[in-house]
Amino acid sequence: MHDILRYYNEWIVQTLLYEPVCLLKIVCSEQDESWRSCIVASFKLLVEVLPKCEDFGDHLFQDVLNVCLMQYDAMIRTNAINCMRVLCKMSPVVAGQAEKFIAELESASICRAPLAMLIGTLCEYHPAYLSNEYNKIWRLFLNLLENNKKTDTVTSAYLQGILGLFKYYGTQLPMVELAQFYQDLVGYLDMTKCKEVVLAILEEHTDLFLESLAEDPTLRMKLWVHVPAGTDAVLKVYRLIFELMKDDLKRIENVLQAEVTPRLHAPDTRYVALRVWSVYTRLGGAAPVQHEDVLQVECSLRAGDHVAAQVSYCIDAALPNSDRLLQAAILNFHSLPAKKIKEIIVYPLARAPDQIRKASINLLTTESCVDGASFDRYLPLWRQLLDSDGQDPRAVEGSRHVFNDFMDYVLWVVETFLDDYNEGLPEQLQFLFKLVSLVLSFQSPEGYTRDACAAALPLLRETMRRCQPQACTVAAGRHLLRHAAGLDLDFYEMLSLDSCADEALLCECCLAFIQSPDGHGDVRNILTSLQIIFSRSDVEVDSYLTALKKCQHLLMKDIDLLNSKETSKVIAGIEDLYNRKDLTGKEARNLKREIFFFLGKFGNVSESSASEASSVVLKDNLTLDLKYLDEGVTYKIKLDEMLEHAIRSGDPDILRTLLTVICAGNPARQAERACRVCAAWCRASVASAAADALPVLQALKLSNVTVELLSYIACQRSPGVRGLLSDVLERLLSDPRHQQAVEPVAAQALLMLRDKNALTRQAGLDVSLAVLRAADPTHAPLRAALPALLPGLCGAVGGGPALLAATHAFVRAAAMYDPATTVGMIQEMMRHLTHPKSDVDFARHETTVRTAVDFIKVVASEKKLDSAIFLGIEAASIARKMVLLCELKAAFRFESEFDLRLLEGNGLLDLEMEDLGDPFSVAATLRVLTDFAGTYMETRREKSLVLLAGLVEKLKPDLIITVNRSIVNCLQTYKDLLGELPPLLTDAFDVWFSVLPINEITTSLEENKLLDEHKAIIKSLNIMLMVFELRSDLIKTWPDSIMKVTPKKSDLEYISSVLSASLKASSRDDIKRLISGGDGRDLCRRHVKVFFGFLVKSPSVLLDGDVTSAYSLLDDVVDCYVRMRCPERWRGDLLSLVDGLWPVYEQQTEFSKKQALLVSLSRFPVPPPPTSPPVAWGVKTLMEGEITQRICLVGALPAGEEYSAAYSSFSGVVGPRLREAARGRGPALRALLGAAHCGDPTLLRTVAALAAGDDTKGWWDEAIDSCMAAVARHRDVTVHETIYAWTWTGLSTGVCERMLVPLLRHTPAKRLEEFLSNKVNMLIDMLMTGRAASNALAYEQGVVNYTRALSVLAVAFEKLPRQSLEASSSVLHSRMASPESWMLVRRACKLCVTLRDAVTCPEGAGGGLRGACRAFYVAAYKCLTAALCRWKQPKAYVTLFDEKALSNLMDPEKRYELPIKPKWSRRSVRRQVLADTGAAPAAASSGGSVRTRPLLRTLSDNPLHFDLLEPQECEEVTTEEWRVDHTELNGLEACLSVSRALALAAPCAAALRRAAAALCGAAAAQSHVAALLAQAICNSASDLQPNCEILIPALLKYVTAVEDGAALNGLQVDVLNTISGWGGGGARREGADAAVRLLVRTCLQHQRRRPLLDAVADCLDGFLRAHPGTITVRYDAFPDYSADSMSDETKLCMLRILQIITKHNIYVGQLVPTVLAVLADARRQHPVQKLAELFGQTLAVCDDETVARESLASYQRVLETYLKTNVSDYVRLLYYAQLGCPRCCSFKSFKTVLSKASRLPKAEKLRCLRVIAKYLEHGPGNDDVIRDVVSTLNFEGLMAGDCVKVRVLNIILVAIN
Repeated sequence: MHDILRYYNEWIVQTLLYEPVCLLKIVCSEQDESWRSCIVASFKLLVEVLPKCEDFGDHLFQDVLNVCLMQYDAMIRTNAINCMRVLCKMSPVVAGQAEKFIAELESASICRAPLAMLIGTLCEYHPAYLSNEYNKIWRLFLNLLENNKKTDTVTSAYLQGILGLFKYYGTQLPMVELAQFYQDLVGYLDMTKCKEVVLAILEEHTDLFLESLAEDPTLRMKLWVHVPAGTDAVLKVYRLIFELMKDDLKRIENVLQAEVTPRLHAPDTRYVALRVWSVYTRLGGAAPVQHEDVLQVECSLRAGDHVAAQVSYCIDAALPNSDRLLQAAILNFHSLPAKKIKEIIVYPLARAPDQIRKASINLLTTESCVDGASFDRYLPLWRQLLDSDGQDPRAVEGSRHVFNDFMDYVLWVVETFLDDYNEGLPEQLQFLFKLVSLVLSFQSPEGYTRDACAAALPLLRETMRRCQPQACTVAAGRHLLRHAAGLDLDFYEMLSLDSCADEALLCECCLAFIQSPDGHGDVRNILTSLQIIFSRSDVEVDSYLTALKKCQHLLMKDIDLLNSKETSKVIAGIEDLYNRKDLTGKEARNLKREIFFFLGKFGNVSESSASEASSVVLKDNLTLDLKYLDEGVTYKIKLDEMLEHAIRSGDPDILRTLLTVICAGNPARQAERACRVCAAWCRASVASAAADALPVLQALKLSNVTVELLSYIACQRSPGVRGLLSDVLERLLSDPRHQQAVEPVAAQALLMLRDKNALTRQAGLDVSLAVLRAADPTHAPLRAALPALLPGLCGAVGGGPALLAATHAFVRAAAMYDPATTVGMIQEMMRHLTHPKSDVDFARHETTVRTAVDFIKVVASEKKLDSAIFLGIEAASIARKMVLLCELKAAFRFESEFDLRLLEGNGLLDLEMEDLGDPFSVAATLRVLTDFAGTYMETRREKSLVLLAGLVEKLKPDLIITVNRSIVNCLQTYKDLLGELPPLLTDAFDVWFSVLPINEITTSLEENKLLDEHKAIIKSLNIMLMVFELRSDLIKTWPDSIMKVTPKKSDLEYISSVLSASLKASSRDDIKRLISGGDGRDLCRRHVKVFFGFLVKSPSVLLDGDVTSAYSLLDDVVDCYVRMRCPERWRGDLLSLVDGLWPVYEQQTEFSKKQALLVSLSRFPVPPPPTSPPVAWGVKTLMEGEITQRICLVGALPAGEEYSAAYSSFSGVVGPRLREAARGRGPALRALLGAAHCGDPTLLRTVAALAAGDDTKGWWDEAIDSCMAAVARHRDVTVHETIYAWTWTGLSTGVCERMLVPLLRHTPAKRLEEFLSNKVNMLIDMLMTGRAASNALAYEQGVVNYTRALSVLAVAFEKLPRQSLEASSSVLHSRMASPESWMLVRRACKLCVTLRDAVTCPEGAGGGLRGACRAFYVAAYKCLTAALCRWKQPKAYVTLFDEKALSNLMDPEKRYELPIKPKWSRRSVRRQVLADTGAAPAAASSGGSVRTRPLLRTLSDNPLHFDLLEPQECEEVTTEEWRVDHTELNGLEACLSVSRALALAAPCAAALRRAAAALCGAAAAQSHVAALLAQAICNSASDLQPNCEILIPALLKYVTAVEDGAALNGLQVDVLNTISGWGGGGARREGADAAVRLLVRTCLQHQRRRPLLDAVADCLDGFLRAHPGTITVRYDAFPDYSADSMSDETKLCMLRILQIITKHNIYVGQLVPTVLAVLADARRQHPVQKLAELFGQTLAVCDDETVARESLASYQRVLETYLKTNVSDYVRLLYYAQLGCPRCCSFKSFKTVLSKASRLPKAEKLRCLRVIAKYLEHGPGNDDVIRDVVSTLNFEGLMAGDCVKVRVLNIILVAIN
């Protein structure tokens, strides 16, 4: 029923009520007994269907009611009443019969239970109809309950009726009768079938029986028995009675001791009892003795334990750190059982206090926006939190709060982003806007969503204005508009289909246009959007429906405005959409139904349904010559119609094949067709994320289509299609055969860039970029084109990438240009930059000019041009000349003397401002006044100030808002330059202010009106008050009026502007008066960002004696300071405020708030001193407080010797060993690591002791790494020295590997080099010291020291820049004797090779020494690899693949599990290695935080750590990310090192031969080294591909070196997949046949495990595809298919394998006779269809014509036998065999099928048509045959035309489809 569409529901109901069923007539007529069951079934069907028919109308519901009110026997009557219960929830028509039902219940002897529930439902849903009857109903229910002759089921029904009655009338019933009913209710609780409804009554209507419950411990004790089903009832009962007893806490304590305390010891009721106790705690009582450890619950949650009840209790009780518990659940929700997610996360979050919920939503939002993977990971959780289906009332209850919290966070993030005047949209914000659109799509428009979305729209528009529209912002905007329910024309004006930079933006713009309100928007844009939407295959069905409705509205309302040609294209697209076969499911059925109705209405509007494909007339026919093997005749097939059909269908594979056919003939004659097919292929492939032009390039490379492609690129609106076509063009131009086309293509690109149409200009950019990337600038064609092309590029919107490519091209060819040409080119560029362009706003023009000026600077520097070329610039626009001069000044940093020459030479020294209404001109004037302020003040002081004053005086509010940044910067510059604003400017401001309607604004605010016409005025006033000062008695009264307004979120920006302006115009006493009252403090708290500066500025108004009650604002003020990135100018004043308010704050607030405040203070760049009262309180509590408090506070204090005693006291809480973290001390350990990131030596000493004392692996390893990454941020080198000293103690490498190596890896390169320069001599000396094996302990100590030293050196080689390692004068080499180039690297390489041979593990050594030796070998190999990665000595690469050295890396006694993994279970892990950039490392490429992701969000209690806009102090490392399969081998450090070594040695054939030899030797010896090398090769496959032929023989030897009868393991399958990915090269390879046999054997062994079989079969398919024509497969590799003992699974597996083999043109001997024998054997049951298809495939690849003919004749005889018994089987066998080989259908079979087709079922008839079509396509045909087909299939009326055969073929294809 869930998959039935609405109109199907309507059809079902109408079918039952009217024709043909006519249920009412059937009931009225006298029917026999058989009709009773039909009537009952009909009512049951109505019960299911009616809830889906809410909008059918009351007339239909009345008809249903009439049927239900008929007279029935008891069984039918019960179902009719149930139907009426459903009906009354949807319509009031049933309520009119209420009195009748009441009377019937009073006298009824049957159906009392359903009648009682019906009356209860009427009371619940239609109380107004029963307002005079509720007392009668109540007493009727009481009388019925008093009857002793009733069952539990009937009693439950009566109670259900009472439950419905209580909803509206419970409080109006007599108290005496309610008390009596309560006494009876206690007894009903013991009835099994009444338990649920009694619990519901007690839960929902506890207040009706509150006094009785308070005095009735018996019932309360009974409720505990029904936990967990009665949990909600228990909680509500105790909560209400505790509130009733709150004045007598002793009484509550007695209740707790008697009823709740015993439940604390029972596992089923423990957490319910704790939640009950938390009610008492909130009323002021003591906490229970046994309470839950929140951190332990969190650890259990991370471990995957079932702790839903614990989590719910901790959050309900608001225990300390419960926010962190909820956050841990959010981060790890994928590891939770799917059915438990709501119980553990959604429901607790819905009940959580506001602070916890907000912090958790902030966390989830930030984590979702980290990257694409995180976005997808958390999307299911968002769906559940927002209850997208609306079916769960408890989830719906919290979804509103979740939505509001999310939108609040989004608004804050975007506001902060805009406050920073950012121009580029960060990646995280892109994901945030994408998340906004998805969250809004989960919600239906409601009042609360409308308010939030209306508030977000202005911020979104401003973001789009500054950062240009992107797909994510447009998507967010269209969803915001859907919820805001308003028309925002500004949003649509910012969108342009012609300038979309990518495919995603184009799609979002189209969706936005089709969702625009009816009657608004540009019809041209809407029509174009409709064309694009209907032509794409990657659009959701809902979007298709929206587009269809929009199209229908246009055709009905705006038909006169539509272009008939464009409308025809839209309707043609709708027709194509209707014929698509890939649209399936419920939504697709609904779509096709709507399209059917649409075409019925408007199909005739279209002039022609022909697509673009058929709009071009071609002068040459396209034909294909085919030879028919049976007849020996050649047929010439015309492919033009097939071409048109292929272009319309849009199948990429068919189009690629057609392109190959077209280009195989005469390339010159077919150039136009080739371009059309290429364009069609690009349109069909653009939806694919991995679309690449390479598949069609091979077909086009011989065709001279470069120039023809330009016309197709120019007309493509899709940027993705243009990109693919441009990619084709680029690759063609890079071919030497097409170099002559570079110059004409460049000339055409220039013309396109100058075109007025924006779409053509975008195409010109794509073509220009293709030319620049493809051609060599030193060659004549491009060298000649560059000077003309560059000016066109520099002024193009979005021309940055092309201009960058042009920069590189010009620099390469700069020497070939003479200075005159270069200067002329620059002047032409400047002319283009100053040409008026009305469609470019100021910010975007600045960016364009800046990009061009950067290029000019490079050219000028390269050619050493004089700056005088910038004098006398010819410009058509003075404003644009101003921008150009400002950007030139910023880029070239001219001297002040030249600034004057620059202004004079370009006529800008004496400025005049004429057009004050043009934002561009005003912004440009302000920019030039700002940038050249010094020059103007020296030369034209008075005139410049007059001009600026005139601007201030005359600018309108809207214009001030538009140029706000420019005017503030300008005025502030002159204020700083002159010391204060001159009277001329202040007087101008007074004049400007005097014309503002301040009185009107004040009046409207007093009347609680926030008028839209005042918004711009107030906002502009705020902008001006950022520079000017003002005192106004009227303005300072505005906050008093605002406090009386009930604000919406959409009004917050308006209110903030009002408050900001008012506070700037108010005195200190005015502000103090405002915050003295509670309403004022609430206003301040809501708008703390506005009040911040006024509250904090010393002396703070909060410290005045009469307002210290405002201490509660301290949290908000500190929180706001942190969110503002802790501006230093406010630090001193804020700390004074904190210290002054702390005494009152400490006394009045609870621990959690004080802890949160202390954490916020610790986030200051310079934390408060130890003498600060909050810090002193934290130290004292950390030393003397409870354990829970100490754990919470250990991370809230800064580092320093002053805190060593407090930190030392905490070590006892953690325990002596890491493994104890798994036994209850994990929270303390994690808190310790979170605190140690501050670099405190006391805390780090505790961490070092733990790291060295226990080698157990666990989550703490990653936590310690995260901690060290944070420590590396600190510039205190003493931390490095301290940890380095700890490294060399003892026999454990724990401190080195867990602390020192991560610390060094995350240390900035410069500091690392300085640190290591003092250590390298010691490290080298230590490695050069020999070790004697006689003393085992000393020998082990020496080996451990070797490992430590090599690990440190490896970090140096990976981390330091190349120059530091290479230069003898570098800091690294400064303390080495006689430094030389690469000295440290060369010495380390020699020592690595020497030591790995010298260090041996003595026989009989203990486990510790063996482990130490193996760790040394791994460290030596890693160090050697890292060194060679930087040194680049190919001759030394051979040493990396010494077999003995490789064998030392593996534990010979360990067995490694290498299972085959199905695709769905395969997952990859990220392995980061440090990349060699040849320079100082740049910002990290993957990541952004110094903490690893899993622990980043739980090492801190402060929710502000989750801010998206938090400064990213990333560790300066350039990383290269490797994605490797998650296998046991890839978990070894050695495997990653060997993988890097192979990638390094990939170009060195000698090294690869050495690796191949080692692999062969290890494979022969069955050594683990073979698996290690094979896995490493798979990891480095892409790097090794150029020289893969060296490795393939060894890999095949490894694969085939298996025991007899054994199958392949997972690694061997991966190896074969790797070989397949490399390709076969066409040569026969030794071992390939054996590999195929092993793959066959492996398939057969895994035949019962479908996922594994799929993985191996895919491997076999790929391997055969990579070795075309080189594999031989013998039939004896398979078991005997005809054997009786063979199972069905084996047969199906064999058939699948054989189909794969024959598909690759491999003939398996003896296969054809076997298949024929099996098909002819009628006694056995076989999958004949698969066998028939296999026979066809085998026959197609058979190279013996005699065998083929004989087999074909035998198959015809087999078919004859099936024809005699079953025609359907005959058709199926013929059809499937013909799929594999068209020859299987003879003329006789063709005639047979033709004669039988009309008499077969539909499915078989379709097969017949396909057989006929294929025969006509491949077999011999003449007009007689065609006429026979036409007459038989009734096609005579369609015979007109010459090409009869093709037309009939097309007709059949249409019939099939």
